Amino acid sequence: MRSRHGFSDLSKASESALKTESVLLFGGAEEERRLFVKLGAPHRRGRDLEVPVTLGVPFESLAMTPMGKGYMAEVPLGLAAMDEKGGRSNLRTRLKVAVATLPKAGNYVRFQTVVRLRDIGQKLVFTVPDAQTGRAIWGDAKVERHP
Repeated sequence: MRSRHGFSDLSKASESALKTESVLLFGGAEEERRLFVKLGAPHRRGRDLEVPVTLGVPFESLAMTPMGKGYMAEVPLGLAAMDEKGGRSNLRTRLKVAVATLPKAGNYVRFQTVVRLRDIGQKLVFTVPDAQTGRAIWGDAKVERHP
């Protein structure tokens, strides 16, 4: 019998957070860059900056569940942000969407959320697990500082 000292198995949430931060710092595989990311106009709310985000996730990457007269998908979203000075932050949340009919293959399902940041001039990386492969797909965007 063998034992492994100093080894701990990562939870799915920890593994997802590490993948998101890895993509932020080192970039990700181009074939896994399949999230469509569109940022809305940022606006101040107190000390925070709120940025509306629309994410397009490939239909094939979602596990759709029948619900009432339609279908629902719920996916964990990993988000990592890095400002111009190298400061980083991570966030995990869940996105939900309901659709009346199943989209056709090749289409995207849109999720909308709001990201709260401390300042502008940040790179954002979003990751979602692919239901078919189990690997994370990703997309990125920049919140630009305007002169």
